[in-house]
Order: sequence, then C-alpha cells, then structure tokens
Amino acid sequence: MRPISVVLAMTIAAAGCAGKADTAQAPLTHPAELVGRWVRFREDSTWGDTLQYLADGRVLGSEGHAVPAEARWGVKPGPLGSQEFCAADDREGYCQTFHFQDSVMVVGGGPEGPSYFRRAT
Repeated sequence: MRPISVVLAMTIAAAGCAGKADTAQAPLTHPAELVGRWVRFREDSTWGDTLQYLADGRVLGSEGHAVPAEARWGVKPGPLGSQEFCAADDREGYCQTFHFQDSVMVVGGGPEGPSYFRRAT
C-alpha cells in the first residue's frame, strides 16, 4: 500500500465511506483555520499520526507517517450547506464532510464512525 493510502486516506477515509473527490465541480480552498499541525485520535485512545496542512495545499507527514510529495488537501462545498475536507495524491482522492466540536475537528462518519483531530502543540 502506498503512503497516501495509509496517511491521507486515514485522515479522510478511516472515518467511514469516503466519496471520490471531484474537484472539477468546485475549486478547493485552504481555510486558515485548518492550516497547521493536526493530530489524530487513535483507536487505542491516544493521540498520534501528526499531519501538517500548509496554506498552499501541500500536506506534510511526521516521522513514521510519511506523506507523498504530491499529496494535497483542500475544502469544498458539500451537500446541504456542509463543507467537505478533501485529500488526494497523483492517483486518487477522497472527500468527507467535517465540522468542529469545540476545538476538535470531526471528519466523516459512516459505519466506522468519525475521525477526530486536534491541533498539535
């Protein structure tokens, strides 16, 4: 499995059924509130798997969690006034709805439940 499937797909697809990204419908934006380092809440109830979202749409990983140089992220309008967080590399991309609960970003849903992210300190 390529690193994109492990890291970026974890970001947006681990939360459940991910929809294929269709960036032709709406341009992706890079909202300032999402720029920075984020840490995913893992199944073992610890925080780990740090990703950094840059203002130009690039994604950086952390030691042990490599991200391909071509990995990109962005936000686009979703159904019924929602927003979708999208991540892609040169081969595939996926989008999931997201929202904030206090300072935690909640991405996706579906049968496996959402993924939770907090800002890295």
